[in-house]
Amino acid sequence: DGYFLMMLNPPGGKEDRDLVGSAEPMTVLVMADTSGSMTGTPRENQIRFIEALFSSLSEKDRINLMTCDVASRWAFPQPVANTVKSRDEMLLFLQKRHPLGWSDLDRAFAAALDQASPGAHIIYVGDGAVTTGDADPVSFSKRLKKMFEDRGAKGTFHAIAAGSTFESGVLRTVGSLGGGSWRAIQGETDSAQVAHQLLKEIASPGLKGARIEFSGFTAAAVYPETLPNLPEGSQQIILGRYDPRQGKA
Repeated sequence: DGYFLMMLNPPGGKEDRDLVGSAEPMTVLVMADTSGSMTGTPRENQIRFIEALFSSLSEKDRINLMTCDVASRWAFPQPVANTVKSRDEMLLFLQKRHPLGWSDLDRAFAAALDQASPGAHIIYVGDGAVTTGDADPVSFSKRLKKMFEDRGAKGTFHAIAAGSTFESGVLRTVGSLGGGSWRAIQGETDSAQVAHQLLKEIASPGLKGARIEFSGFTAAAVYPETLPNLPEGSQQIILGRYDPRQGKA
């Protein structure tokens, strides 16, 4: 077997572009999973991520935060300006809701879609574990896709795994809605870094939904199997394996 290495670059962009300074005003809705599984390190990562996310946004942006477990609760009835006061109120609202109970993600995403507007970014921060109703992750993923389409496919969703244990299939589905993405806070990547990566993707859209096809040889074990969204100025290395003897006599 042989191996190949590719470097993928999105078109355009400047690597030194301000994170959100030159971007258009955004609406950012955060769904903080506060069910019983979000204790300890995942909870700490969740709070740090949301704090870093909000503090990196411009005052021109509008934000809101939902805590979701058995019930879903918004900090404000509608998105508000991203001021120091509103950020502090939202973080206090989150900290007062201690993780407990089941996780009704059907209800949570329905509430998020009700408040979402075209162009909004909705960020779920949790583990993607469904513990009410039909808790099968595959079934929930199908319901979520249908719910998104039935309610007008508004906004772009992103998913953040706040710890090392999570339902990757559910988070991958969340991050596919509207052409978003998903990532995890784990290993050497801390909450602030993940917030920075996500905001760079949102503020500097470069390449989305890319797929690579190979002709002349059969590629196998290509990594990553699904290409992530690439902000302007970023790069993605693609590693694969092929049979160099293919096609030879």
